[in-house]
Amino acid sequence: MYRSVRQRIFLLLVILTLACSTMAVVAITLLYRTAFDEERARLTEITQTQARLMEAVARFDSQFSAQDHPEGAQGATLSQIVEAHKYNTGFGQTGEITLGRREGDQIVWILPHRHLDLDHPQPIPFTGHLAEPMRLALSGKSG
Repeated sequence: MYRSVRQRIFLLLVILTLACSTMAVVAITLLYRTAFDEERARLTEITQTQARLMEAVARFDSQFSAQDHPEGAQGATLSQIVEAHKYNTGFGQTGEITLGRREGDQIVWILPHRHLDLDHPQPIPFTGHLAEPMRLALSGKSG
């Protein structure tokens, strides 16, 4: 009888341990997903804010600066954006803002990359596998 009670207690402890471990894994998974979704929303908001700001500068330049810059309104807008981001180190240790345009079948980088080839980033093929977010953005999709 004493052995039966010990076995039951041991079995209950094993069940309790498994239940607590399962609940801990579920809680950590839910917290991670929530934090990931919040960070995604924050980065999306930052990107959209930057895009709206660039659009506002472009509208202003097309209306008032077309004659003031040697490359016209587009050149005036790009020079202001490049100047504004020239000394920006991104946000955090891993974030960065990139700006590129499509020229023929290549993606040409307007803003230098933060981590690689800082001063003169090389163009990449538009149909390649690199820079998927930029390719999507240049195709009018979310990148």
